[in-house]
Amino acid sequence: MWLGLLGIIIAAFVAIAGVLTGGIFTIILVPLAVIAVVGTIIYAMWGYAAGAGTQQEAESLGDPLPHSAHTNAAPRPNTPDELVKARQRQ
Repeated sequence: MWLGLLGIIIAAFVAIAGVLTGGIFTIILVPLAVIAVVGTIIYAMWGYAAGAGTQQEAESLGDPLPHSAHTNAAPRPNTPDELVKARQRQ
């Protein structure tokens, strides 16, 4: 979001400077600024549209699955001696 705002500020600055100075700035930078602003607007609209759909789908899924501990895993060694014994068994 902040990147789009920064792009609009830079595009406005380039457009104003390009129009005031004329020449190559007007020919090159003003169209580039227009392309950047249009691209930012389209990208923002696309992001908002994608975000709205996923939020509605997430609400329809219901509660998440319950968490459970693994029952088939060996307990983790807690002390250095237990770690040495576990490594010796391998």
